[in-house]
Amino acid sequence: MREFAASMLRIALVTVGGTTGMALGLVVAGRGGPGWASTGLVLLGLAPGITLGLLVGEAVCGGRGRGWSGWLASLGYSMAGGLAASIAAGALLAVAGTRDEAALVTEPPRNPAIIAVACDMAATILAGSLTAAIAAAASLGVPRLRGRRGTLLWGGALGGGFGALLYELLLFFLPRWQRGVGGLTPPADPALLAGSWLCLMVGVGVILADRLGMVATFRRGGRLAAVHAGESFIGASPLCDTVLSGPGVRPVHLRATCAGKALTVTALEGAAMEVNGDPTSECELADGDELRLGASTFYVAYNYLRVRGDDVQRRARSADDHLPPAREGVQLVAVEGPMLGEILEIPEGLSVLGSGDDADLRLPGEGIAGRHATIVRSGARVRITDEEDTTGIQVNGERVETAALEAGAKVAVGEHLLLAVFGGERPETDEE
Repeated sequence: MREFAASMLRIALVTVGGTTGMALGLVVAGRGGPGWASTGLVLLGLAPGITLGLLVGEAVCGGRGRGWSGWLASLGYSMAGGLAASIAAGALLAVAGTRDEAALVTEPPRNPAIIAVACDMAATILAGSLTAAIAAAASLGVPRLRGRRGTLLWGGALGGGFGALLYELLLFFLPRWQRGVGGLTPPADPALLAGSWLCLMVGVGVILADRLGMVATFRRGGRLAAVHAGESFIGASPLCDTVLSGPGVRPVHLRATCAGKALTVTALEGAAMEVNGDPTSECELADGDELRLGASTFYVAYNYLRVRGDDVQRRARSADDHLPPAREGVQLVAVEGPMLGEILEIPEGLSVLGSGDDADLRLPGEGIAGRHATIVRSGARVRITDEEDTTGIQVNGERVETAALEAGAKVAVGEHLLLAVFGGERPETDEE
């Protein structure tokens, strides 16, 4: 439900942004001038409007802001796309010899010939498709044909082309309202009303392409990050094609490639990667694999609308398979809460569990004291003692002041649920 709401918000932002940009273009174009100039002004307003809608949606729903330099670069690419689209549409009309149709958006003829209507519709579809394609891909940086930017480009092209067709059909079948640009209200200006439908179709096309075009997702807690076909870079930087956040994830951590089958990930120089507990520098991921980057764990899920189950070696996994593999020593593994998947190594001797900077085992969050509990480990014997009277700790669902931890014990501290994992021999029960 949260993903659906995010998609609807993004579509609405693209519609509002594109319509606003087009309205500004219509206002400027209404001052007169040659038809090709009017068309160019409208497209120069439409393109950055679409891009701005996508950028805001990405920042609000995806949590990845690109900074002012990135935003300005995206707007520059999208405006260049709008200019290219206006030139292409003007060239088509000029070659067709329909001089009266040069005012593609603002000045339709009263009684057009069939060839004039056909050329007008073709030029509008070409202009809408090219403008929306470049504007959508530019929201992530330099437009390109592969990766997520390629997915957005093709989604924008299809949405823009279909939206431009609806634009022409609406204008053709609507009553003979004046196509003026004075008040810019839908009842008085069907061009603006039709333009809103165009932008809506662009938003739908881009979001559908983005959702259906993903090859796989990486999940950590409640967050999902999508990987698309082709070559893409994965890391914590907002400039990466796929952004993964978590402790130990480098700005650019992995290079991912997918040629229609399984996803292959390659760790870049100096980056650590484990798949199902095994360190590796390159691996072909299977559905349900556990991918560990630094101290952060992600779970792989494929989109079976894009890949076949046989190609990604789909296999049944139990709930225990989502736990990190056993290691030597004793660990507390976060199985619920904001640190899901992270591991706290319990050293020999006395250690402090809490949110303070001097804590040996740090747990951030509300309700956790700087020195919340102490843990004493002697070999395979582990005992935890509560040091915080207010919120305390729970072991296996019961509030305790002190308790011995065995393999599989669940320790609740604030909003965290930690699972005790022992490597080597099973610990003996500590006598009270």
